[in-house]
Formats: sequence, C-alpha cells, structure tokens
Amino acid sequence: MSRRAGQAARARNTAAQRRRRERLRQALRKAEALRLAGERPTEREEQAARTAEDLARRDRERQRKRRAAMTDDKREAERQRNRDRQQLRRVAMADAARAAQQQRERQQQRERADNLEVDEGAAKRAAAAAAAAQQWRPARERGNRAACDAEDVLAGRQQVFIHHTKPTILHF
Repeated sequence: MSRRAGQAARARNTAAQRRRRERLRQALRKAEALRLAGERPTEREEQAARTAEDLARRDRERQRKRRAAMTDDKREAERQRNRDRQQLRRVAMADAARAAQQQRERQQQRERADNLEVDEGAAKRAAAAAAAAQQWRPARERGNRAACDAEDVLAGRQQVFIHHTKPTILHF
C-alpha cells in the first residue's frame, strides 16, 4: 500500500470512529434524558442504549489492551501528541466556546467523582498514598541514617545542605 493510500485509509478510519463515538454519545444522552424525565424508553431506544453501552465498554477494553502493549516511550509520545492536538483545538476555539467546553469538562469531572463509590474512592486514595510512601521510603531512610552519622558529616563524606540546618548564633 502506498503512503498516500495508507494516509487516506487512516483518515477514513478516524472519521468513522468519530461518527461512531458521536452516535454512542447521542444514544447515551437520550437514554439518560428519558431516565431523568421519568419516561419509559421504547424498546428500540432501550436496545440503542444497551448497544451504545456495550460498544463503549468494548472500546474501553480495546484501548486498555492497546495501551498496556505500548512501550513507555510510545505511550509518552502518544500523550504528547494528544496534548499538542488538544492545545491546538483549544487555541482555535472562540472564547465563549472555550469557556463552555471548560465548564462541561468540570461538570464531567464532578460527575465522575460523584459516581465513584465511597469505598472505591477511599481505596484509590489509600493505594496512591501507599505507592507514594513506598516510592520515597528508601531514600528517606538512607537520608535519616546518613544524617545521624556525625563522623561522616564532620569528615565531609556526608553533605549537609544549608537549608537543612538551623542558623546558629555564636556568643563570644
């Protein structure tokens, strides 16, 4: 396949994915609006919502597997491309559209936080705290042991930085 044909195929695939995601969003929005209004959706609308949820779940799983198979360098390169793409998209927006988008993103973030189970959120915070403590514990212990060895400090084998010492007042 020529380079141009490959680019065209990728562009068609990207456009198809974008259309599919938009249809999914619309079906989920409609189902949520009906639920909030207390109305019973038709069988067809229920089927569309189930299909949309199933497709979204499969898409999340596919993305999770794809990211897990990436090397750290490729993952970071993809993140950088995404940051650049989002920045260009925001710059191209009008001020009012940008403010509306930011408001929607803040609302989505609040909804995600609200949807977390209380225990699940506590478990995530505890896991993050444990990981952080585990990461820094060896360095902290090395530093504490080294700081306690006065001979190394006085002999110059252990550096003690100025901001780690209290100012001393000399009385003559």
